[in-house]
Amino acid sequence: MATLPQGARIERVEPLTEGVARIHLAWEAGAGLDFKAGQWTILHGGGGKRCFSIASPPSDRTGITYLIERTGAGVWTSHRYAATH
Repeated sequence: MATLPQGARIERVEPLTEGVARIHLAWEAGAGLDFKAGQWTILHGGGGKRCFSIASPPSDRTGITYLIERTGAGVWTSHRYAATH
């Protein structure tokens, strides 16, 4: 598991389909995150926490990207989608 730098924030959310969104988190220059392809992080929000695989390449030092699928009764993903629609 990778630990996000302090001050990481949602920079943009891009709906890709009805049920999938690309979410990009960014942080201060120089904060960086060392991770390997296929690693995951735990994200907190919406009254819960979820594990998500990192979709961006380790060479991207400006932030990380997740591809998140909305699940029917998923509290976390429903909260994130509600914030963007």
